[in-house]
Amino acid sequence: MKSLKILNLNSHILLLGIWFMNDLFFKKYFPGIVTGKISDLIGIYLSPFILTAFIGTIFSKINENITFIANSLLVFCVFLVINISQRWNDTIYS
Repeated sequence: MKSLKILNLNSHILLLGIWFMNDLFFKKYFPGIVTGKISDLIGIYLSPFILTAFIGTIFSKINENITFIANSLLVFCVFLVINISQRWNDTIYS
């Protein structure tokens, strides 16, 4: 499965670690625009790969390329809604 191979790259493992540390520690102790954008950028980049790997593991016969495109659109739309509407942001994060 391509998405699992991509997630296993050293650079992506490093990004996952930064994302994890940012959301658990850096945002709490160093709140600001930088820590917020780190999560947004890494999340937009890695989430489609994570979702595609997860779905591909459950449904082995699914077309991974189409799944990746659909997941990319889904992630983009969710991040767009979260960042445009404060009401939606509050609803999703509560």
